[in-house]
Amino acid sequence: MKISKLKDLPNDLRVAIFLVYKAITRGNKYTLILTILVTTLAFINIIFTSSIMNGAISKAYQQAQENYVSNVVILPAVDEKYVTQVQQLKTRINTLPGVVSCSSRYAQSGVIRYDPEKDNLDVREKAWNIKSINPDEEVKVTNLQNYMVAGRYLDENDRDQIIMGKEISGGYGANFQISSLKGARVGDEVTVAYGNGVQRTYKIKGIYNTYFPLADLNVFVTEKEMESVLGIHNRASEVLIKTDGSVPERVYIDRLRTMGIEKEQINVWMDFIGYISGLTQTFDIIKGIVRQLACWLPELPFSSLSLSLPSTGAGR
Repeated sequence: MKISKLKDLPNDLRVAIFLVYKAITRGNKYTLILTILVTTLAFINIIFTSSIMNGAISKAYQQAQENYVSNVVILPAVDEKYVTQVQQLKTRINTLPGVVSCSSRYAQSGVIRYDPEKDNLDVREKAWNIKSINPDEEVKVTNLQNYMVAGRYLDENDRDQIIMGKEISGGYGANFQISSLKGARVGDEVTVAYGNGVQRTYKIKGIYNTYFPLADLNVFVTEKEMESVLGIHNRASEVLIKTDGSVPERVYIDRLRTMGIEKEQINVWMDFIGYISGLTQTFDIIKGIVRQLACWLPELPFSSLSLSLPSTGAGR
């Protein structure tokens, strides 16, 4: 029986080819052309739309790791304000296999006051968290120094200088211009009233633009300056850890716990970009809709146009 079916296969193939040929030659040529066109467009949709969306998501993930929180972040214990003994902690973290480097930051609430003409007539204020970095450590963990659009990056010993993202300074194509300082420039002075009552005046040393809003909504002074403001030393509000990608980031949670970090909170970068995760789900839904449309569209011309256009083979 199986051999008989195999023998009939060439005949079936010839019949199928013959029917396709007749359908093309005797069918409506307009329907054929439009079917080919729609099928081509559907194929392009499947390939290019998915590629564009996947590219956008991958770029956002890359930006989060390179310019926002790196790969792994250590935060204080739930009932603590700071991570303590940070210098010793960073030394131990850097010995873990797969760790490229780590950097500590302070974060303190404050109000940034910008008076362009220094006449109290057009004062612009913004309440925000001011963060600190150790520039020598930070360049090994994030790439903000590569995205300066004006001025320069911080140096370790800077005490009266500040850098900020374009979403804080305003200008440079800021997406949140209305809530920014509306045009602060390099060389201008800003006054920061910290949440602990300390007030300092800084000169804007640099403005950066990573094209990633979460990263561009940051303001930085040096670690030495922030420790002077807070009156503390060898602590941190967060510790960023850059890994080499040899193993998933969540593996380092277990390694850090084993190393003795028991009470502090340990998170991977994905935990800090919730809105992007929502966008990812939205993109997946859109891609699914596009794929479905791509499957349905090629069938439409046969059902609709055949009713409205005369067939060239109708009189044969």
